[in-house]
Amino acid sequence: MYLHTTQEIDTNSISHVDLKYIEFTTDETVGNGRDPVILLHGLLGQKRNFASLGTSLALQLEHKRRIFAVDLRNHGDSTDWRSEMSYSQMAEDIRQFMDNVGIEKAVLIGHSMGGKCAKAMALTYPDRVSGLIVLDISPVRYTEDTLLGMQFKIL
Repeated sequence: MYLHTTQEIDTNSISHVDLKYIEFTTDETVGNGRDPVILLHGLLGQKRNFASLGTSLALQLEHKRRIFAVDLRNHGDSTDWRSEMSYSQMAEDIRQFMDNVGIEKAVLIGHSMGGKCAKAMALTYPDRVSGLIVLDISPVRYTEDTLLGMQFKIL
């Protein structure tokens, strides 16, 4: 069995990033009251990775809803580069995006790093997440030992 522990996060001390986004909307989705879907890309990805999926979901879902794809912190069209990039900070960015766009609750679909951001959002703000789909992640906690030999360089 896999157990996940959480820490209390002081969200007041987190400086959020305004996320750039694409909305995939049809006439049937505007104001229909269904919780929207937010697509979250993986490491080195961007919102345009979900153009086909977002368009297909908007057109083919039986229960139509708004579909958003966002550029997470330090990715895609995000211009506000930050050296801080933790999952709790990215969860706060997603919460702030939801507030800015007027979304009370959403279904989060996250791929890889986006999946870990979606999980952090669901753990930190469970009342804001109505559904969670996590794709292609490694459900492990990374430690100094597991990262040994990996080198990251800020260009």
